[in-house]
Parts: sequence; structure tokens; C-alpha cells
Amino acid sequence: MWKRRNLRALREKKRSRKRAVGLWSLLEREAELLAIQWVVEDMINTHQQRIIFESSCALARDTFLNPMEFSALLPLTNDIYRPLHTLNDWSFHHCVQGKNTIALDIASNSGAAWILRDDKGKTILHSRRSFYCVGSEREAELLAIQWVVEDMINTHQQRIIFESSCALARDTFLNPMEFSALLPLTNDIYRPLHTLNDWSFHHCVQGKNTIALDIAVSVISDHRYQSYIARGGPSWLIRRIESEARA
Repeated sequence: MWKRRNLRALREKKRSRKRAVGLWSLLEREAELLAIQWVVEDMINTHQQRIIFESSCALARDTFLNPMEFSALLPLTNDIYRPLHTLNDWSFHHCVQGKNTIALDIASNSGAAWILRDDKGKTILHSRRSFYCVGSEREAELLAIQWVVEDMINTHQQRIIFESSCALARDTFLNPMEFSALLPLTNDIYRPLHTLNDWSFHHCVQGKNTIALDIAVSVISDHRYQSYIARGGPSWLIRRIESEARA
């Protein structure tokens, strides 16, 4: 009898501790989201445009990327997203120390390319490929992002900023339930990201990643259909790559 009572008490104590930890995690998560909501409202109220929101709020990032796991916070995340269109162009950028930046672009004809640089601007790797029989431009952008995530994992990269102008993909990530048919694909993108140690997706304005775009365009225009990964940058763009690294 004594043992059973003590066992029940021990189990209840563990459950209470678990609930307390879960509540604290939720409160901390909500605090990060409220801070982001505050800064978004301040940017709108001071009539700012073309903003990169940079923060190390890991719990908020996790909530944005997995909204259905934190459904109690959906009204708050929706309140953050709803007014963002007034900023014209914007992105949320999770801070990464000692980062490598990968620029991804996709041409309208479904040629895609990425170029990976270290934190000093030196080119590490680049790649290109084409996509066939893709149902829509939105799906093509997501497939390109899935491809580059897989390449970063397969080449054992860490601490990556994924930088692209794929506006349709960004819209899909931010509003997953509006594009529920693509949820299996977005989940396949998210699932392996933890192996990169630290990472962020950064939306940039069209035309910033001109080198990645030129490589992507060349896939179709120059019939360069063979997919590959190579060290450094392509030889025909080396002067521009070196010039950007010095800038």
C-alpha cells in the first residue's frame, strides 16, 4: 500500500514537472513572438520599406516553420504575418555566427543553380541542374530549395544561410495551409534541416543573386543539362565572382 501511494505521488510529481516545463516553454515562445510582432508594428508605423528582420529567436523561428505543432499560437503568428505586405519587400533572418551563404536562383524555364560562399565572400562550391515535368512555378521553386538543402547535407556543410528570391516558395512556407497539396514537399524540406546545426532562409530581392541566376539561365540556353557539384565557381564567371568577393 505504501509503495503504491508513493509510486502514484512520484508519477504525479513527474507529470506536474513536465507540465511546468511545457508551460514555461510556451511562455518563452510567446514572448519571442510578441517581440517580433512589436518590431513589425514599429516598422509599419514608421513607414519603413524593404526590411530584413534579423534575430536569434530560435523558438519563434521553430513556431513559424511548424505552425500546426503550436496551434495555440496561430492567432498570434497570423497577426504578425497579416500586415507584412505593407512593407513592400521583407524577410525574417535567423542569426547565424560564422555563416556560409548559399545563393539559389531558378530561371523561368526551370533551370536552377546555387553558389556557396564563406563569410568572407570566397566561393566554396557551386552546382546547377534542370527540372522537368513540374506542375507549377511554385512547385519548381520548392523543388529547387529541396535540392539545395539535400546538397548542403550531402556535402557536410554547417551553419548555412539559404538566400533566394523565390517569392512563391516563401509564400508557401509562410502560409502552409493555403497550399496543403504541397505540405508533403515542404515537410520533406524541413525534416533534414536539423543536421545543418544552424541555418536560416533569407528572401532577397530579385536580381541580387545575379551569378546564381546566370548559371540557372545557362542550363537551358546553353543546353547544360548535366547536373554536377564543383569546387569554386564556373570559369566563365570567375571575374565577376572575384569582383563580388572584393566588394
